[in-house]
Amino acid sequence: MLMTVISLLKRRIARFDVAPQAEQYRGMADADAERVSRTTAKVRADPESGEALEDLQGLAAKLAARLALQRALTFVDLETTGLDVAGDRIVEIALVRVEPTGEVESFATLVNPATAIPPPATEVHGIGDNDVAEAPTFADVATTLWGWLAESDLGGYNLARFDLPMLEAEFERAGRRFEWHEARIIDACAIFKQMERRDLGAAYRFYCASDLEGAHTASADVRATIEVVLGQLDHYSELPPEVAGLDAVWRPRRR
Repeated sequence: MLMTVISLLKRRIARFDVAPQAEQYRGMADADAERVSRTTAKVRADPESGEALEDLQGLAAKLAARLALQRALTFVDLETTGLDVAGDRIVEIALVRVEPTGEVESFATLVNPATAIPPPATEVHGIGDNDVAEAPTFADVATTLWGWLAESDLGGYNLARFDLPMLEAEFERAGRRFEWHEARIIDACAIFKQMERRDLGAAYRFYCASDLEGAHTASADVRATIEVVLGQLDHYSELPPEVAGLDAVWRPRRR
């Protein structure tokens, strides 16, 4: 798997031909690959293995056809030490790049954040300090990632609010400006929120299995809200049955 990652690093950057800097980028990519080799980068799953790759290729071909892609579309997902874009760090990166032809390339690596991973973050993604101890830092793979993301539209889930600003901050620390605002972006989270109602009536229908009558009258809405909260407590067994615990659902987590 390590040699596959190194090969992908070199192959991806080799396709990033924006002369006159292309040769410089290729040389930097070789240095990235050497650093990855030296630090014995770990990944949690081989993105090119067996049935997973075949399935990914099928999805990529379908997407390229449905969207009539004119240029590459790279999907991005990150795992991090927390939710603070300015203060937290990336611990895992996964990229899938779909070409207009339907060709697909994928890359995933753990990243050493050079700081301790808080236990609450590990509880979410399962990545601890020992997992990233020998992984490359973001600076080690920054040039390679730049090659993957440049000259590409971008896709992901909530990436405009989180993943891309997080990458922008990491690139800045590595001495690069990541101008992601100039790319066209497909954010599945934004589409979901736009296309699926998230008002009280929709919540009432979902949790109470009934249409809300008298919507937008204060008396009906406040009663419906109480019913929705009761429905949520019934629906989600993991919700804490006390006010302090429910308060923590919306309140930003303190470090």
